[in-house]
Amino acid sequence: MVIFGRRRDRDPKAGIAAFWSWWAQAKDRLDLALSAGELGGIDRALSARVAAIHPDIAWELTAGQAARHALVLSPEGSPALRTVTERWL
Repeated sequence: MVIFGRRRDRDPKAGIAAFWSWWAQAKDRLDLALSAGELGGIDRALSARVAAIHPDIAWELTAGQAARHALVLSPEGSPALRTVTERWL
């Protein structure tokens, strides 16, 4: 137990690795759900995967430039989280 220590932020590496592992299996289902206009439970799964990287990171799905859809993660203006979102990419 730490009484007078600095709070250590958790390392996002495990969450990032888990995200990309999940993404490889989920991206086609997500594309189909978006095309049909029904996300079903995949939006909750996506929220959980992003929160595992860091709970304060926001995400959104939007029209892509090179692909039909794009997933965007945002640090919501936090300089500390900017590094985490860059690592995610």
